[in-house]
Amino acid sequence: MRSWLTLRNSFEADLGIADTYLAEEDFTEFENFLEDVPVNRDLNTEQEEDFDLYGRLAEVIIAAIEDDRSEALLGQDEIDSLEVIAYANDRRIARVAKNILEAFYGYEFDDTYENRGWKINDPGDAWKRVAEEQVDVYPNPSSGNVIFEGKKSIAIVEIYGLLGAPVRELDGLHQKNVLWDIQDVKEGLYVYRVLFTDGTISSDKLRLIR
Repeated sequence: MRSWLTLRNSFEADLGIADTYLAEEDFTEFENFLEDVPVNRDLNTEQEEDFDLYGRLAEVIIAAIEDDRSEALLGQDEIDSLEVIAYANDRRIARVAKNILEAFYGYEFDDTYENRGWKINDPGDAWKRVAEEQVDVYPNPSSGNVIFEGKKSIAIVEIYGLLGAPVRELDGLHQKNVLWDIQDVKEGLYVYRVLFTDGTISSDKLRLIR
């Protein structure tokens, strides 16, 4: 049993740690960590459901990574698994499945991630969300560099993997344009979050292709 796990203050924080292991492709530590979560957490019914969905989602993603496939090259059984997850509820894990199905397989849902309060290292009440029209991100999908063009000065651009693990943080230098060199980043679906200097945020999805 890992004593440091009990120091974490939320089930969401546990999933964030698991996301990081998954992003680093440390699958052994990822699986060991997941085994500890229900041991060290008194999960309520909703959390138990999300924990089960998270495990199913991770199985799909790990299989794709091990076969060197992107989210765009899933098998039909994997797509079917994502569909089950997507229709389970409207919380974070289900929205991740919906995002993949919408981005790559032509599905349409009413409650996918569009600038909503999906908690990714939320900096607190000092930041307020704004409409995504406050920033243009192009090209999207992209196979090269990505430009974040704000309608006001940008403080930071944060890039996260689909499950919430941090990928890159870009300093906006209080400019309106920020360039992201994706040369060493894998193909797939990402979430960006633009933090403006006036304390507002704009977030949405970004797809990288090769």
